[in-house]
Amino acid sequence: MLTARVLPLKRLPKNQWLRKLTSQIFEWPSPNALKEAELLWIRQRQSEINVDDYNIMKLDSVFDEKDGVYRVGGRIKNAPLSYYIRHPYLLPKRSHISLLIEDRHRNSFHGGHLRTASEVRKSF
Repeated sequence: MLTARVLPLKRLPKNQWLRKLTSQIFEWPSPNALKEAELLWIRQRQSEINVDDYNIMKLDSVFDEKDGVYRVGGRIKNAPLSYYIRHPYLLPKRSHISLLIEDRHRNSFHGGHLRTASEVRKSF
């Protein structure tokens, strides 16, 4: 959430960013700002991945040029599911994406660990 608030401020001159930040403190970030912040974190974590690694190549990963991230490919591409479920983001095994998982927990209305795991699996 914080990243979604601060990221658009990078484009402003330094003398305006504090005024803009304080004026938007009680506003909810737009869906585009939240998505952009999420992709920023995912790209940062994916920079740790060696896509030439044999174990990664087995996943038949594809590069999503629209979002600039790697996604998992494979036989599931023929399933009658949405693109985002068929091709989840490729993340390293040991990453610090707990903020994204916590966000999925909140978006599932604190539905417990099974619901959160289901929501995370849909995206990642």
